[in-house]
Amino acid sequence: MAVGDVYQLTRHVILNGQDHVNVLHFQETAGAPAQDKEEFLAFAFDPGTAEPVAANRPDEKFTSIQRGYTSVAKVGLSVRRIFPTVGETYQRQLTSTFSAAVDDGLPTFCQQKVLLATDLISRSGRGGFHIGGIPETYTTGNVVTHATQILRLDDLITAIINVHTASGSAFAGYVIGVFSRLLLEFNAATVLSYTTNLGSMVSRRLGQGT
Repeated sequence: MAVGDVYQLTRHVILNGQDHVNVLHFQETAGAPAQDKEEFLAFAFDPGTAEPVAANRPDEKFTSIQRGYTSVAKVGLSVRRIFPTVGETYQRQLTSTFSAAVDDGLPTFCQQKVLLATDLISRSGRGGFHIGGIPETYTTGNVVTHATQILRLDDLITAIINVHTASGSAFAGYVIGVFSRLLLEFNAATVLSYTTNLGSMVSRRLGQGT
């Protein structure tokens, strides 16, 4: 409810029958609205066509990467304040639209990772999130090589920078970063990048949760 508060945004979809949950953290700045903060953060991340500039739609760019399955179910977004106090949860369905599938896709536990680096030089200052639903034909061996997929990753980074960094062209008042539960400290992301090498999320294998 004040500048400096930390919010958790949870994005939930079902890919090929498997839950896929991403958790991101944001800190409120003076540019945030006075009311309906959770709702505003959800809208900033996923404005759908209400934002006329495509480069300012982070979730749309997120969904464009997940094009490896014909079966995708949108579940929703939830936002709540988690620090210094815990607030009520705001929930709504995703409004961004998934593109047509490219192929049957890699197994859901095959992931690309978006990396968040901060000025805190320790494990508590680094974070990121994994993206599943990678088209098999967009990879060579264990590496994403297709120019279309790499461009979509670039577009996602650009959208997040535009909307959720203080210097962004469409800054919404909530800075993305890394929240350390060990230190109870939030650090704003200073560098966003991604890997083209595929990783494995064991917890997203069927029967093992999200």
